[in-house]
Amino acid sequence: PFPRFVCYICGNPPPNSNSKLSYLHSMPPPLHPNTPHFPSLLSGPRAKASRPPDALGRVLVCTTCRTACYAKYFAYERQSIPLDSREYVHAFSCYVCGSSGALKTMRWIPSKP
Repeated sequence: PFPRFVCYICGNPPPNSNSKLSYLHSMPPPLHPNTPHFPSLLSGPRAKASRPPDALGRVLVCTTCRTACYAKYFAYERQSIPLDSREYVHAFSCYVCGSSGALKTMRWIPSKP
């Protein structure tokens, strides 16, 4: 069997076999310097069992974390906030109890409406 990869940010595996983790850049790619990148990803601890950044500074992330990072990136871009002042810490609330915290401290339970 293939190794089970988990998201670098939240530590969760893809919710099903059709979902995949994708790369997120922690530094600008040499050939595409304007690609969104997230230097603050490397400043904190990574999720347990996640793969470390590769030689290009890319990390594997789930669709939820990738979408949240990109949304925050473009919001920072619109506000002209410099890269070194940006934070990409995600706070989420539990659907059941309402408590909130960093995504790394919570566990996802896939559901369908």
